[in-house]
Amino acid sequence: MIASRLARRLSAFVLSIASVSHAQGPRAPAVDPRDTIVSFAVGGWGFALGDRDLSVRPGDDFVQYAVGRWVTEATGAGVDRNNSYWRDLMRLSPRRVADVLRELGENRSLSPNTPEGKAGAFYRSFMDSAGIQRKGLTPLQPALSAIRNTKTYTDLARVMGAEAGSWTPRPASVTVQTFPLALFTIRIDQNPRNTARAAVFVGAAGQLLPAPTDYSDPKQEDIRRAYIEYTTGLLRLAKWDQPEKRARDILALETRVAAASWTLAQSRDAAAQVNPMTMADLRLFAPDFPWSAFLSGAGLASVRDVIVDTKSAFPALAKIFAETPIEVWQARQTVAILDQDAPKLSDDAATLAFEFRVKKFQGTAASQPRFFRVMLSADASIPEIVGALYTKRYYPPSVRAAADEMARQIRHAFDTRLMNSPYLSAASKTRARAKLADMRLDIGAPATTHDYRGLVFSDTDYFGNLRRARDYEWKRQVASLVQPLARPGWLFQPYNANYAYVPIWNAMEVTAGALEPPFFDMNADAAVNYGAIGTLIGAQMAAAFDHNGRRFGPKGALMDLFTADESKRIDGLRDSLSARLSTLEAFPGLRLQGPLIVDEDMNDIIGIQVALDAYHNVLNGTVAPVRDGTTGDQRFFLGRAQMWRAVFVPSFLRGLVANGRNTPPPLRIAVTAQHVDAWYDAFAVTPDRRLYIEPGKRPHFLF
Repeated sequence: MIASRLARRLSAFVLSIASVSHAQGPRAPAVDPRDTIVSFAVGGWGFALGDRDLSVRPGDDFVQYAVGRWVTEATGAGVDRNNSYWRDLMRLSPRRVADVLRELGENRSLSPNTPEGKAGAFYRSFMDSAGIQRKGLTPLQPALSAIRNTKTYTDLARVMGAEAGSWTPRPASVTVQTFPLALFTIRIDQNPRNTARAAVFVGAAGQLLPAPTDYSDPKQEDIRRAYIEYTTGLLRLAKWDQPEKRARDILALETRVAAASWTLAQSRDAAAQVNPMTMADLRLFAPDFPWSAFLSGAGLASVRDVIVDTKSAFPALAKIFAETPIEVWQARQTVAILDQDAPKLSDDAATLAFEFRVKKFQGTAASQPRFFRVMLSADASIPEIVGALYTKRYYPPSVRAAADEMARQIRHAFDTRLMNSPYLSAASKTRARAKLADMRLDIGAPATTHDYRGLVFSDTDYFGNLRRARDYEWKRQVASLVQPLARPGWLFQPYNANYAYVPIWNAMEVTAGALEPPFFDMNADAAVNYGAIGTLIGAQMAAAFDHNGRRFGPKGALMDLFTADESKRIDGLRDSLSARLSTLEAFPGLRLQGPLIVDEDMNDIIGIQVALDAYHNVLNGTVAPVRDGTTGDQRFFLGRAQMWRAVFVPSFLRGLVANGRNTPPPLRIAVTAQHVDAWYDAFAVTPDRRLYIEPGKRPHFLF
């Protein structure tokens, strides 16, 4: 019904943006004027009334009604990649981080052993443009030589293990998408089979393009041509023989890997990716890969048990490894290293990466400003130090207390809904409520952080600092294998405007970077705050009970929260919503992938319900006042629409849909509202309106 209207809104928000950390050379990046903005509070009661298009009824086009005038103005002004409040907040935090680091970098009286002193030294090394340019790619030569010197497949697997371990940077930032360096990944995390201990997780990887369909979709041929040009350029920088031939070999290799790997839809199944195996069993299961050498290269030679993810793909990937000539693997591994780190050291590499990683996938003509790049580097190296510094300055106790109270109210409302659910048995209610009660509500910022004791930085060795930080973090993770597991840290740092739910931790996060106006404004009407960040908090709680979440218990152990019949009922509603999403187009010819985004929409629908309940509870029996002709419930839904307003260029939206990471905002604004009964009451939406859905066709997943 609304596909044509959605096609006119090239709007969305993406959690992960493929971005490039350029070298500190003479390149002068174009500066987005929004980079100078330090606050996005809209004033009044927290909603920009001028964004609305009152010529449209909310029941006919809620997006146009709520933010239509802004969309028209933003589109007419021209869009570089995207224009959204989320992007604004992702630009605000890096400016703040850079300001803090600059101040510390200018203070040479700080002890190098203190967190502040480490941050200052790191910043000075980052700003050593002359030194970085003078060294060029020289700091990468040990890693590149190790690849060139491999003689056997065992040697190659050992090098891959080193790359999959400490060589890989910490992938935590919402603003950067990193790609696994080797055919397989290694990480250390809480063991879902024994939540008191950590375990080694081995994952299928081997693809340097963002989506598996980039290798096979006929419509993505331009991406494949650009990828060959990009990898050819990188190999030339490394003085590789026959760079163009090897670039084509790399594409052919990764195309085989993509075909043998799980699809994105399959990879959404978290429980299916918890497959404990002994090393002996793994060697028998996928015998064509030297597993012992791989783990030995990562410093894990003594490991006897692992957890593999997409298990059925492992034999095929191992076979591809053994059948591919070593010289092709050498070229591919060289490209992986250069793709990750060469842009930090060389303007030539930075230009190549910008043309491919940024312009091709994001449609932007502006490279990242320096303040953004220093945040990304610090985020990959000393995230907890930077997080603590950010929290101290930009997350005041008053905001922390108010945000914590909001999360408490939403959990209470969620628990009440579960307790009164007409669809769950008494036993299922007990299990679900126990999980909700035990859920970690990580709101804003952690109370304590790591101080990186023993890590030493140089003022004049930027890449050496990066490498030392990686080694330090990897050794810290490896050490966790031989001791009782401490409380897992946060997935994101406070300055990353982001949110998540982690099933194996039973923890949800909404960071301080997201607790900013207009998502959360201490001066705004409570309805707007609950409609914006409150629905986000509620959606993360709901993720504990979606297709993935309900298969993990209160402590993160594998278990079934619901009965088979209850799960079958929920999955039937989920499949119906997925099928409907798959009929919609982001723009003509670009159809959404319902199976990839359905859980997010399902969680949003539940999150809206519980956040609205929580808002009603804080009214404490009173009736919300009418403000500028709007009721409290209307302000709630307008606050949510304002949070997700966005305009994206087609190339950026195409990448978003291909990866299926997030639902384009017209869906998050309109389709989710369509499935919440209270929206109809708030705006008096009657059956003759375009967006009307019959009550019996609005899915009630849990309650």
